[in-house]
Amino acid sequence: MRLTGRRGFTLVELLVVIGIIAILISILLPTLSAVQRQAKTTQCLSSMRQYGAFFQLYSNENNGYWPMANHNFAPPGTADLPESNRTRNKRWHDFLGKYANNNRLVNWDGSGLASVGNQPNALGSVQDTIASLHQQGRNNVLRGCPSWDIRSSYIIGTQPNFSINNTAFSASVALFTGYSMNIYTFAPLSTAELRPGGFTSISSRTTSTGTAGKGWYWKQNQWRQPAQRALMLDSIHPNTSVTPTVPWWTAFGWTRMPPVPDIFSFTIDFNRHGRVATGNKYTDKTVNVLFCDGRAETVSCKEAQYAIRFTTAP
Repeated sequence: MRLTGRRGFTLVELLVVIGIIAILISILLPTLSAVQRQAKTTQCLSSMRQYGAFFQLYSNENNGYWPMANHNFAPPGTADLPESNRTRNKRWHDFLGKYANNNRLVNWDGSGLASVGNQPNALGSVQDTIASLHQQGRNNVLRGCPSWDIRSSYIIGTQPNFSINNTAFSASVALFTGYSMNIYTFAPLSTAELRPGGFTSISSRTTSTGTAGKGWYWKQNQWRQPAQRALMLDSIHPNTSVTPTVPWWTAFGWTRMPPVPDIFSFTIDFNRHGRVATGNKYTDKTVNVLFCDGRAETVSCKEAQYAIRFTTAP
């Protein structure tokens, strides 16, 4: 009986197969990347809706009021005045933390879960050192956006030398939630226009009366046009800073939109859910926003600016 040898692949056939696989991968990778990006965007929107429920729970327990974005106060045993004594602060997420943490306070000082007697530090950051939450920098229970875990801290250089700085603020950013609460409660009214009780339209700063820049606790129903007003948004800093100028970059004398947001002057993270890592357009749908009516939506940087400041139609 004659045995016939089994014919193997020739080198040419092997190269053809490899080439076909390479082509298929090049076709599929953008699609897979888009699917992954959309999944993260959807997860972030889900987290925002949960935050909306937390705001509602806080309101139900506090006579209809929403928390202040940033409440400064003096440490125990220290006089509340002068204002320079107010070296501690509670941010909006400190007020909401217990709803995400089985009714336990989330720590305020970065050392672990808070006790009732713990006091927040000046940074106002949120950290949870439980081992299961501490891995890979995902170390707080309030960080709801998976894309924020990999964000860099941003600093804008002078045009045209815009740059991304991966080291500045790195320690702080590791503790930020990736979201900020809108501080412009009554925008577009002037920040110098005082409200009843001596407080301006900004829901931030201290609780004292008098000068512009002071804030207060405002009731949920005092936030006008809730279906259009931003309550929380993707941000590179816990504080919201958004110029009313449209387009915003012209307020700083720039002739074009920068590739990344400014951590000091314009904190909307307009690249977070974009197709590219930096330099998304002003009209691209790249920013997740929680509106005052509880709806969460992916909008453009222009639409987010309008939802925060109401300075021009989106």
